[in-house]
Amino acid sequence: MKIALSRKIYAGLILISGLIVSSYGIALILKVSKCKSWPSTNGKILHSFAVDADNIPENKTKDVLRPYIVYEYMVGERYYTSNSISYLNFFHWFNFSDTYYAGDEDEIRVLLKKYPVDHPVKVFYNPGNVEDAVIDTGLKTPVFLLFILGLLLTYISFHVFIYGAVYRLPESA
Repeated sequence: MKIALSRKIYAGLILISGLIVSSYGIALILKVSKCKSWPSTNGKILHSFAVDADNIPENKTKDVLRPYIVYEYMVGERYYTSNSISYLNFFHWFNFSDTYYAGDEDEIRVLLKKYPVDHPVKVFYNPGNVEDAVIDTGLKTPVFLLFILGLLLTYISFHVFIYGAVYRLPESA
């Protein structure tokens, strides 16, 4: 059975796209996992409260809040402040860094109980950029999205190569 050249080209382009996206996803996972090995210092929570999440689409049907936690920490002889909970700022164009922790009032209350005002907190900071700091070094779901998307594109490329992009009926004579 001959496979049409256009199907091979489409499958190849999708495969290359999938491999590139997967590779970037893996690099991103490795970059974010480095937060666990960043140096840490003691910090203190300055502000801890919930704010309305007006930019979240779910806000139209229910009340959605997001946490706003500001903490200060000292590295060397200098004090720094940050409001980054975890290292999700690579998705800043989608607002994942702000909306990942968003939820209803009960969900936010549970999170904010972990970070009350004047409470000491362990702060992890980037040794290359001390102003880049987080208080949660865990890997979150959005970190894996690009890798999963790349795997999906790779699967689609094999599907296109084997079956074609569109199911074709046999031509009638």
